[in-house]
Amino acid sequence: MDTLQTEFESTARAAARLGFTPTWVKRLAAAGKIPGATKIGARAWAIPVTWSPVRQRAAYQRVKR
Repeated sequence: MDTLQTEFESTARAAARLGFTPTWVKRLAAAGKIPGATKIGARAWAIPVTWSPVRQRAAYQRVKR
């Protein structure tokens, strides 16, 4: 039987990949905004490699008339 295994990365590596700061990624994880994020110990977070945030800012930009 095959089991699905999720690969994880550190908050620093996820932040570098996505262009965020590590602190912001930690805050998102602590707020429950990253599905599958797991807290390790008192301070560290394991972020799923497949996670990428949905950027909605471009959808709400004003259209010049």
